[in-house]
Amino acid sequence: MMAAALLLVSLFGAQAESLTETKDGRGRVTEAVWQDGNGNPAAGPEGYAQVRYTYENTQDGPTTIEMYFNADGTPYRMPGGYYGKSVALGLKNQPTLVEYLDEKGELTMTEMGYARVYHSYRSFGAEYKCVFLGTKRGEVVIVPSLGYAQIETEYTGTIMTGRYFRDTKGKAIDSNAGYSSMIRKLNRSRTQVLQTYYLHANGKPATGPDGWYKCAAETDANGRITAVKYLDENEKLTDAGGFARETYAYDRDGDVTVSRYDAQGNRLSFGGEAVSVLRLMNGELILSETYLNEAGGPVALPEGYAKADYTYSEEGALTMTQYRTATGEKTTCSQGYSAVSQEWDAEGRLTRRVYLDEEGNGVNNRDGVSEERYEYDGEGMLRAVRRYDAGGTQIQ
Repeated sequence: MMAAALLLVSLFGAQAESLTETKDGRGRVTEAVWQDGNGNPAAGPEGYAQVRYTYENTQDGPTTIEMYFNADGTPYRMPGGYYGKSVALGLKNQPTLVEYLDEKGELTMTEMGYARVYHSYRSFGAEYKCVFLGTKRGEVVIVPSLGYAQIETEYTGTIMTGRYFRDTKGKAIDSNAGYSSMIRKLNRSRTQVLQTYYLHANGKPATGPDGWYKCAAETDANGRITAVKYLDENEKLTDAGGFARETYAYDRDGDVTVSRYDAQGNRLSFGGEAVSVLRLMNGELILSETYLNEAGGPVALPEGYAKADYTYSEEGALTMTQYRTATGEKTTCSQGYSAVSQEWDAEGRLTRRVYLDEEGNGVNNRDGVSEERYEYDGEGMLRAVRRYDAGGTQIQ
């Protein structure tokens, strides 16, 4: 899609490759070509050298068709076994139908196990249904890597209250993750999640991705959560997620001190001498966390910091984490950086993460990485993570 091409310009403009575009009279990109330092077509970050775009209006919405080519103009085969994509956009410019194409531009079955993906959205923009399709009309297929053919998401207002995996007939099926559905129960005012639990296709309890079956909250007279407990499939406390119970004690400003316990009721450490953490809040957002010892004083974690400050976008996405000492000075954590900066796209997906030193400059972490760039496919699934050191060199 054109948006994908423009994203690549911003992400990779500083690298050795450069991207040139040809546009039609309406300003739409019709061809994008990666070039080497001599101006010759060359393989870009995705492996292809050229993308050619055509545009149509279909019953599914305005549609962009993109085909990939090598430097010599021959069709380029993408990982997954396709040579192009057709993407139809809905009212909010969200993909409603994605089709995968062969070298002739015809519908093809990919190595992922599907040829088309259909998306449906709620009026406020959240996706509520995704269906994987084959090449035949009306053919719904199970994706081998996922273990399901359809996924449906339920909302109460704008709060997600259920996620359900379906087979080709729309019946419940256990996904490869080991469960068929995830369900959330809200409070009476329908503003807060009080329970989350997982079920098998037969309706019996299932273990979720974090090792527990149910997460249940307790509240005070003001509706504030005072404790959360994690239960296994037998409704017994479980430490599978690292702790079995978490408690919340509020002060007059609404800030909260958090403590954790195992299934036997023993208080757990957050690391070293830290047995609790004080969170300064702004509504549901955590503005800072300070780790405390048994006496209630700030104490450093083994990771090298006692406090973390958080900054958010207007949409509430975390954009900066800054580590500090017990007295509030910036400090470098044991992973080699003092802060982490993050960027997000319009769909709320993480696109860029940068590790910073105490002066705010890019710095390598212990793995030699200074920057990470995240790319997504037409279905919004993470396709690639590209890593660079502080000098801008890509790490293979």
